[in-house]
Amino acid sequence: MRIVQLLPTVSFGDAVSNDAAAIHRMIGEMGYEPEIYADNIDLRLREIAVRPFSRMKPTEERDILIYHGSTGDGMNYLIPRLQGKKVIRYHNITPPSYFHGYSSEAETRCDNGYREIRRIADAFAYGIAVSDYNR
Repeated sequence: MRIVQLLPTVSFGDAVSNDAAAIHRMIGEMGYEPEIYADNIDLRLREIAVRPFSRMKPTEERDILIYHGSTGDGMNYLIPRLQGKKVIRYHNITPPSYFHGYSSEAETRCDNGYREIRRIADAFAYGIAVSDYNR
């Protein structure tokens, strides 16, 4: 059995990335070999050995996949196709309106994130929110 974390971006100092790193350490301390895959990887985080999502080995039904939901990303479309027990760790998505007039790219990613998370919600066996507010 593999325990795999998936997230669109791993960035130095980012709350979602810090959460994934803490879970990575905890899984390792429990005796499992943790894996993290992302589309965008900050190279300063080599200690947690994040690998490109495009290089992830196929998953199996007995695997556990933890998806850190936080934005719109092409990865969202692939999650339902992966085998294994899927868990979403929902971190919240910044309201797109916060970026209006400042970053149309960020505004679009957040808007897409809301739609994509709703579209793939049924793919998850469990959901864990990082706060009562996000729940």
